[in-house]
Amino acid sequence: MKYEEGVRYRFNSFARNYVATASLMNWIEGHQAHWLMDVIASYKVDLIKKKADYLKVCEMVVDVENACGVFTITDEINGELIRQVIPYTDLTESIKIWAIDEGDLVVCIMPEEY
Repeated sequence: MKYEEGVRYRFNSFARNYVATASLMNWIEGHQAHWLMDVIASYKVDLIKKKADYLKVCEMVVDVENACGVFTITDEINGELIRQVIPYTDLTESIKIWAIDEGDLVVCIMPEEY
């Protein structure tokens, strides 16, 4: 599926206020990494409890040789908020995603889109 530029896409039915840009969704689709967007949305409540800043940096660092990785969410005020070891992944490259609170929505973008 090719996502249309300029449109925001919901990617998780349980976190309906989370949306992503077409560029991000095209990357996710191309890498078959929809699960990564679910991981981001799954920390919604934890980030509210930790009073996370409006801009959160979600990063999946992949160790290709060992087929594993580490997912983190950080912000400028609190530093590291979330750390999750991913014991297996078939991702072949790391990715950084910005999750930006825009009132009622959390918009997930690639940093170069800002």
